[in-house]
Amino acid sequence: MKIIKIFFPAILLSKNVYSSDWNILKVLENARQVQNNLDVKAIIITLLVFCIIILLLYHLYSYRKLKLSLEESKDIFNDAFINSGEIIYRIDLKTNEIDYISPVIFELLGYSASEIIDMGPSFFNKLIHPLDKDVLKKNYRLIFKKTKTDNQKITNEYRMLCKNGEYKWFHDTMRVVRDKKGNPLYLFGNNRDVDLKRRTELEIKKSKERLGHAFIGTGFGLWELNLDPLDLYFNNEWLNLFGYKKEDIKDNIEFLFALIHPDDRIKVKEVLDKFSKGEKILFELECRVKAKSGVYHWVFTRGKVLCRDENGTPNRFMGMNLDVTERKVMEEA
Repeated sequence: MKIIKIFFPAILLSKNVYSSDWNILKVLENARQVQNNLDVKAIIITLLVFCIIILLLYHLYSYRKLKLSLEESKDIFNDAFINSGEIIYRIDLKTNEIDYISPVIFELLGYSASEIIDMGPSFFNKLIHPLDKDVLKKNYRLIFKKTKTDNQKITNEYRMLCKNGEYKWFHDTMRVVRDKKGNPLYLFGNNRDVDLKRRTELEIKKSKERLGHAFIGTGFGLWELNLDPLDLYFNNEWLNLFGYKKEDIKDNIEFLFALIHPDDRIKVKEVLDKFSKGEKILFELECRVKAKSGVYHWVFTRGKVLCRDENGTPNRFMGMNLDVTERKVMEEA
């Protein structure tokens, strides 16, 4: 009994000590697991932060690359328009401001792009010749009457004031861009310098008038044929000779050959073919030409080349007609 009394408390004490150590170990194990979990989370968070930094750096690099690409594209865009020799512009119709105009305007008008942008859309009113404003205003209003599905372009030709005080002729093509509801968003346009063309046409017109006056009363009819662009001209003496009016004349080869007697068309075509190939500098022929009354007149024609294209092919002719009907009738009598 004494032994039991001695060992029993010792056993109980040993059990309590063991239980206390076990609890301590359990707490330490839990602490170790928490620490491991915290380490894993820290690693994951670190990786996430690292990935975010990498993504930010990538997006920053992409943004800078895109920005450089856009700047290069803009330079290429501007260079293309400069080389095209046309003034390209865009007007924001919501703010009524010019948000783009190609730098080539400086070469053509003497104004910088920034000067025109500062003027705003009113630069049309400030720079366009007073005699051309009404036509431009009419077409400008007309383009806004188009429906949302109508992308038809409107063209104008007008004179604009250069910075040196001179006027230049331009051919302008306008188009309105609309949203899905048909509301106008932008007005796009491109101006092409046609000053030399218009001045040349004016000189040709004056030359024709001078020649026309010189042939008045002579009985000679003057004609001119341009192939590019196709244009057929007869002076008043020619029109009076055959009874036609200016509005009767059509600018096409078919109309010209329709005036010639069917039996003479092959002969006329052969002469013109040789003439066009450069085999002849001048050509002369006699053929019958139909007057407006339907009666055919015998006509002596003499013509020459006024201009050739870059390949040497004639594209502009001038000549005169003389009515020789009386002589031909006498020869046949």
